[in-house]
Amino acid sequence: IHSKILDSIITERDEGEFKSIQDFAIRCGKYRIIKSLVSVLAKSGSFDSIHQNRGDIVVAANQITTYSRNDKNILLPPLILPMVPTKNSDISSWERSLLGFYISSDPSLKYYDQVKRSGAIDISKVNDYKSNIFKIGGIIGNIKKHITKGGKTNYYITVYDPTGNMEVLVRSSLYNTHKDDIQCDNAVILTCIKSKWNDREYIMVNNVTRI
Repeated sequence: IHSKILDSIITERDEGEFKSIQDFAIRCGKYRIIKSLVSVLAKSGSFDSIHQNRGDIVVAANQITTYSRNDKNILLPPLILPMVPTKNSDISSWERSLLGFYISSDPSLKYYDQVKRSGAIDISKVNDYKSNIFKIGGIIGNIKKHITKGGKTNYYITVYDPTGNMEVLVRSSLYNTHKDDIQCDNAVILTCIKSKWNDREYIMVNNVTRI
């Protein structure tokens, strides 16, 4: 999102809280807001105080930006948003991808007891854990493909539990075996080992169990 547009929106809000999505569109139209900006603001929860159903705004983002370009000197008809049910899983996915953490509800809480019963430790305790072999569990966030200088393919995945998050390394052979399990928003239990290569420490995954 263009920082200048965001700064302008913040300045506009400081002059008076937005009362509704229509009020936002009318007052911020002069900043040439665009569909993607409205969608990102909605997904991240920026409009929650004036409209709680984020899905309504995401679906109507183009409608809102078109409305914002209307002539403000004439009496405009009400801006009516569609009613779109929004799943909690969608909200969690939006927050994780845009913010890097959850602000509404943490989906990993649903699996926390099961993860603990498996013998997994909290992610926040990994650095101080004495054994080099351990389990962690939670929700898979980002997945990044990495090709080494030697041409080998590895994957870095970020796992979230209620205590924090951690990036771990998955070899291509393991990834290919568990490709359906290693997907964003899946809940998993990972058997890991602390490893070191060229003075750099890695957390390497040895086994994946889908919850």
